[in-house]
Amino acid sequence: MRKICAQIFVTNVPSFYKLNLYNEINKKQRVLAVFTDDGDPTRNADFYKGSAEFESVSLGGRPFLSKAAALLKIIFFCEYKMLVLGGWNSALQWICAFASPRRKNALALESSIFESTVKGWRGFLKRIFLSRVSKVFASGKMHKKLLDALEYRGEVAITKGVGIYNIVDTPPFAPKSEIRNFVYVGRFIPCKNLENLVEAFKKFPDCTLTMVGYGELEAKLRAAAPKNVKFVGAVENARLPDYYRQNDVFILPSFSETWGVVVEEALNNGLPVIISENVGCNGEAVEDGVNGAVFKFSDKDPIAGAIRRIREPEFYNKISQNIRKTDFREIAGRQADCYLV
Repeated sequence: MRKICAQIFVTNVPSFYKLNLYNEINKKQRVLAVFTDDGDPTRNADFYKGSAEFESVSLGGRPFLSKAAALLKIIFFCEYKMLVLGGWNSALQWICAFASPRRKNALALESSIFESTVKGWRGFLKRIFLSRVSKVFASGKMHKKLLDALEYRGEVAITKGVGIYNIVDTPPFAPKSEIRNFVYVGRFIPCKNLENLVEAFKKFPDCTLTMVGYGELEAKLRAAAPKNVKFVGAVENARLPDYYRQNDVFILPSFSETWGVVVEEALNNGLPVIISENVGCNGEAVEDGVNGAVFKFSDKDPIAGAIRRIREPEFYNKISQNIRKTDFREIAGRQADCYLV
């Protein structure tokens, strides 16, 4: 008997925000999710923690040919309306793209114009992959720009997210006369622009920067950091709201960032944010002067300039109030509804 479902999602790992997204979609239509890999050891273990209220298949730990055979069996023996592929960087995704009819194929695009090349053989391969999908679920405007650069002519839906984070009740507004406590949450890797972030806080000895996370740059960052920069190591997702709410501003100064789920988490916890122009949720989850400050790399002293701007109490309190007007659960629901077929 053929298995019937509205959508099959093929993605690499069961991250918590993907689980939440599929759960929300599954409330309105039947979802089957196929996870092709095990978790990334550079992530916190609870990055993959969550309940799956939808049908799922895990292929992690299997040899490649076994994974490919399992995917082909699902495609050939399931009755589905849409196959949503999780990217173009995996041979398994390519196999699915050519095994399933183009009219049924879709792509969940998290890559943006900032970190993706559109030229040479890599751009050529991306165009071939896109020729096999009839619809793209693009996370935001910067992701749509990538599709435009690759001359994609199929249907595009802007989802305004890469998944659904663990939404909490936003704390009530409380005006502040001093803005001194900043927090970063994420991995310590080169694309996050953390060396410049730590350097910037040498100019603000009356402020503190709390660094939550770990990664390859940790020793270098610790050696360069002034006394007002604190490192707290890895923190479980369930405890992150405490760190957000103990601070005044969240900052993500990345050279490139496909989206920025941590930015959404910070906003949901009531924190105004500073992000670079190259963070994927710029113009979607974050609007400059509305709920945060967005700096350009062409600005003079960009990180320090954004810090000075957001420390102005009038500006800070205005955007902090705006955050309280946001219905985060409604936004999550709209993201899930984008996928309905």
